[in-house]
Amino acid sequence: MAIAEEKLGMEASDWYLRRAPAPAHIWDVHSQVYIQSTETTCVHFKDDKATTPPYMQVTIEDVHTQCGDAARFDAMIEGTPPLTIAWYKNNILLNESERIQIMKEERKYSLILQDTKPDDGGIYTCVAKNMGGEVSCKAELVMHEDTKEHTEETLQKRRKLKSFFEVKEEIGRGCFGFVKRVVHKGNGANCAAKFIPLRSKTRQQAYREKDLLSEISHSKVTCLLDAFETRKTLILILDMYPL
Repeated sequence: MAIAEEKLGMEASDWYLRRAPAPAHIWDVHSQVYIQSTETTCVHFKDDKATTPPYMQVTIEDVHTQCGDAARFDAMIEGTPPLTIAWYKNNILLNESERIQIMKEERKYSLILQDTKPDDGGIYTCVAKNMGGEVSCKAELVMHEDTKEHTEETLQKRRKLKSFFEVKEEIGRGCFGFVKRVVHKGNGANCAAKFIPLRSKTRQQAYREKDLLSEISHSKVTCLLDAFETRKTLILILDMYPL
């Protein structure tokens, strides 16, 4: 029996071959369903991936600096591109200028202020948006005019987690915070970083946990190795796998 052939296509570059007669068959190819019979029909299904809302993997932290020095805020942001990132100071949108730099390096978004002045102090906000939603974080820039006025407490607050550790994936989450794997930049040791929000209801409990862990030394209990604090978060660095 002679086989009749006919070319059908929805686009100039997309041609499909129909052979008749033949029994009906259905199969999936690249998110498209083809129904072949004596009357051929092509049904195209849209296969859009869901848009992932932005997520702050690492939020910006408070910065203490001297007048004339540079100040820098860094945030690690994930989410389905394209992401729109905006920076604000005291709720006023910032634009790039001779002193203000807005940078992006892969998932790292940065705001850099050069030659800082006393009136640069204030609350800075990073806002990330895409089709899936919006997320933001805030931090304070504190200006100091005289280095002699720095106290030991202020110097301690200037220690930043990202200066000593690389923040990796999340490995746990609970009612009062979450835990991420971190790697020490000096010796490459794997540790666990517990992020505890310093809210009014949890602040005392967070400091109590820190004090208790600092006093415990036992092979069966995880050991507190270090601690960092921002205006909004207490970060406890713990042994990754206690013996």
